[in-house]
Amino acid sequence: MSCNPAVGGIAKGQIVREIDALGGRMGLITDKTAIQFRMLNRSKGPAMWSPRAQSDRMRFMEAWREELDNEPNLDIWQDTVTNLLIDSGRVGGVQTRLGVSFTASAVVLTTGTFLGGLMHFGEHQEQGGRISEPASYGITEQLSALGIRTDRMKTGTLHALMVVVLTPKRWASSGAKRITTSSVIWILLLAVRLNSVLAIRSLLLLRATVLCVRH
Repeated sequence: MSCNPAVGGIAKGQIVREIDALGGRMGLITDKTAIQFRMLNRSKGPAMWSPRAQSDRMRFMEAWREELDNEPNLDIWQDTVTNLLIDSGRVGGVQTRLGVSFTASAVVLTTGTFLGGLMHFGEHQEQGGRISEPASYGITEQLSALGIRTDRMKTGTLHALMVVVLTPKRWASSGAKRITTSSVIWILLLAVRLNSVLAIRSLLLLRATVLCVRH
C-alpha cells in the first residue's frame, strides 16, 4: 500500500469498482481493514459523490498477504526483476537479482514509481521507489537499448504554506522592524522553490510570524 492509505475517491474509486466487477478483492480487503469511511463531494451533485475509505496500512498489507497465501495454485517468489528474457525479439520471461529465471509466454510490467525511481527533497535527490522501498534498475535501461521510448512521470506533494497575517498593531507590538512586501514574497517563493527549513530561517531573521509547513 502506498504512503497514502486511501482506497476510493474520485479517480481511484472508478478503478476499485472495475476491479470488483472483474472478481478482484481490493474492495473486500479494504472493508476488512478500514478505519474510516467517507463520501466525498457531498456539497455537489450526486454524479460527483465518491466513497473513500482510509485503511490501517499495516493491517491492509497483512490481510492481503493472508489472502494470497491461502490462494490455491498460487506460488509467491519475492525478488527483484532486473532483466527481461528476450528471444528473437519476443519476451520469454524474466531474470531476478538472485539469478533465478522464470519463463512465461507474456510478462506484465506493473512499474508504479519504482523503475529508475528518483525522490526529490527540495533540491536534494535520492534513489528510491516510495516510502522505505528501493527503486528498481535494469529493466528501463534494457527497454531503452531495445529502442523502446521511456519517460518519467512526476508524482508527489508540494510544500504547503500556512501564513499568519499580521496587522499593523500586532506587528508594532512585536517590537520587530519594518518588513516590506517584496521580502514576504521572496520568503514564500523560497519556501516553494527550496524547502521549508531555509524558509523558516529567513523568516526568523526578519522576525516575521509566517510558518512554512511541509506535508
